[in-house]
Amino acid sequence: MTYGISGNAKRAEIWEPVVALLRWLCQQGLPYSLHDDVAAGLRARNSFRALTEVPPATPDIQLSFGGDGTLLRTAHQVAGSGIPILGINLGRVGFLAAVDATRVQEAVLQLEAGAFDVESRLALSVRAQSGSGPSWWALNDVVLARAELAGLIAITVKADGEALDTYWADGLIVATPTGSTAYSLAAGGPIVAPGTDALVVTPIASHGLTARPVVLPGNTVLVVQVAAAGQRCVLAVDGMNRSLPEGASVQIARASRGIRLVQLKGHHYFQTLRSKLSWGSGPQQRIP
Repeated sequence: MTYGISGNAKRAEIWEPVVALLRWLCQQGLPYSLHDDVAAGLRARNSFRALTEVPPATPDIQLSFGGDGTLLRTAHQVAGSGIPILGINLGRVGFLAAVDATRVQEAVLQLEAGAFDVESRLALSVRAQSGSGPSWWALNDVVLARAELAGLIAITVKADGEALDTYWADGLIVATPTGSTAYSLAAGGPIVAPGTDALVVTPIASHGLTARPVVLPGNTVLVVQVAAAGQRCVLAVDGMNRSLPEGASVQIARASRGIRLVQLKGHHYFQTLRSKLSWGSGPQQRIP
């Protein structure tokens, strides 16, 4: 297989494991393809002399070096290509980038042996409904939040044309199962297993005590809008701020194209949750 290598080129800690992997891939006779940012960083550091000898190729699997944010950027880069992604963790949490950088060679051997599965992950199509408004794609979440430091905003939500609620809150998160362990989790939303066909609507610091996160079918079409005129807001799509005209509504629905993530054999999503969230870590709660 040909391995694509991408990552956060702004992080100093990326270069040592990437160079070690490239040398090892050459020793094993395994082809690779470098993302432009990584190639430029290696050339600038004169880190890998064989770099210019490697012809470009379409990868069979993309290795993304960094944290979950880096994997999100990689997902945006390969979206639509069908190339599956394996996250190599250099970050703090690593719900998506689950393979530690010290084990990347071991991971590649598993890939070569076919000891892996590929999971299809639901993504979101986001469109600003203001005439011919722009559209975006999201793997994790869409956030509509207040632009001011103080005060609340009123956000109306319709699900398949039916009024769901009007939230007085700091903002609102619409997350996929993949994104349920990101901002939505921090705001009190549920953890949704990746294979679940669902969307999660989570208010941020709601002023209404009865406002709770809602899990909806994955094919639900949501329309979200700031209810009161003059209330300034910010739209963030996978953490990237997007401009939104005042008074515009936002339509959020399942995207026609999702993303494919690699899951190594012998590693389960629940194992990641137990490790990252310290579940079962008490003296009376250890899980064998």
